[in-house]
Order: sequence, then C-alpha cells, then structure tokens
Amino acid sequence: MRLQQVAVVAIAGAVAVGAAGPVVAKGKPDDKGSKVKGTTSVKLTKSVKTKLAKDGITVDAVAPGNKRNKVKFVFPATRPDAQTINHQGGLVLTRGGTSLTLTEFVFDLQAGNVDVTVPGTGVVKDVFDLSRTKVNKKTVTARLEVAPGKADLLNDELKTKLFKDGMFFAKSGSKF
Repeated sequence: MRLQQVAVVAIAGAVAVGAAGPVVAKGKPDDKGSKVKGTTSVKLTKSVKTKLAKDGITVDAVAPGNKRNKVKFVFPATRPDAQTINHQGGLVLTRGGTSLTLTEFVFDLQAGNVDVTVPGTGVVKDVFDLSRTKVNKKTVTARLEVAPGKADLLNDELKTKLFKDGMFFAKSGSKF
C-alpha cells in the first residue's frame, strides 16, 4: 500500500498521540523530563462530517480516546515540553470493508505539523498541518488541515477522492 511505503520511509519521527512513559507531574514542564498531563479534543468540521457521511466514511475513537458525539473526540495528552503535545489513542476511519487507523498523534507546535502512527506500518510524518495555532499558559488551540501531499495517501487507503491537500479537517483544543 502506498501509505505503508511512505510510512516506512518516514519512520524517523515519533507522532505519539499515545506517548510512552508515565505522566510524572502536573503543571509546568521542567528540565527533569516531567510531563504535563491534560486532554485534547478534536472536533471535525461540519463540512467534513457531511462529506464523510455522504461518502460512507465513519470515524470512531481508538482507546483510550473517547468519542463524545458524531464529531467530537477526546484524547489523553501530555506536554513534555513547550513545543510538543503527545496523545494516546487515535481515530479509525472506515469506508466499506476498508479502514485506516491513525494513532499516537504528535503535535509539533514549532514546526506546525502533526505526525501519526499507522499501526503495523509506523510513523507517518506531517499528515496534518497546524494553522491558526494559539498557545496560552494552559491551553493550545489549532486547526488541523490535511498537509500538502497527504490527501492522495488518505484517499488511496480509503478508496475515495474526498480528501484534498489543505482541507480544513478539524479544530483541536488542548487543556493542561
């Protein structure tokens, strides 16, 4: 599969929506490796929800993430440093007998991108871009947009033509 081939080549980064290691502390990250724990909610846009439904694609949460309603998902998150948010769980997109599981999202706030892990394949770099990112003391909000060159990968896996490069996929909000 094309996504698997790209993932094998791109396996260099860690896109952890399910980061390894225990959460050591609440509050501000320090230089001793502590992690701030919190949650990230991802809310699909109304347009994306409508397009997914029309194309027969369902979206569910991968544990320990939770599906709150048809468009909102909540994931445990850690913030090991000021520029990174790691998540546990993920999303599974299903169309007919085909599914695509994306887990261990890693938000790189400095680079403005999101890497994901495809179980059985590995890390796929920069699947989503972060835009309109706002970082406050205890919150981070951003838009998730399909990164340039990644729409074809998503479309190929789900046998669709729905995804477009730059497509506004979801809003995210992280609280720590």
